[in-house]
Amino acid sequence: MDLDAIRKSNIADGFDYDNATARTAQEVILELISASPLSRNVTIKGGVVMQQLSKDSRRVTQDIDFDFVRYSIADESIRRFIQLLNLNNRDIAITISGKIEELKHQDYSGRRIHVLLSDQAGSIIGCSYHPKKWWTEFLTIAQA
Repeated sequence: MDLDAIRKSNIADGFDYDNATARTAQEVILELISASPLSRNVTIKGGVVMQQLSKDSRRVTQDIDFDFVRYSIADESIRRFIQLLNLNNRDIAITISGKIEELKHQDYSGRRIHVLLSDQAGSIIGCSYHPKKWWTEFLTIAQA
């Protein structure tokens, strides 16, 4: 995967640089999640889903929201999740940038992480995730 080539393709599709960058990060992360052993433990939600459903008529969201199902949102579990995304992936490296932040909202609690995606050509893109605590009874230990 070449992050810069994906971003240029998104720009050619009409997105400005910032939105093309966000879209690139989202596309790469979604592809890595779908190929990971935890693909059945992640539910994508929020603006990424709404943008796809609206066939890009909604603005590009700058983050990704998802729920972990039957998977803990403890800090170590989130770190393990990122490691698993890297496991079978030779083209893109994902690293957590900064600390894992706790989110507490009226309707839910969860975590926010910031990650960096880097490819073999040296391109680097940042992205934010909000894995939300969802359906507590399905989590091993009791995102947006």
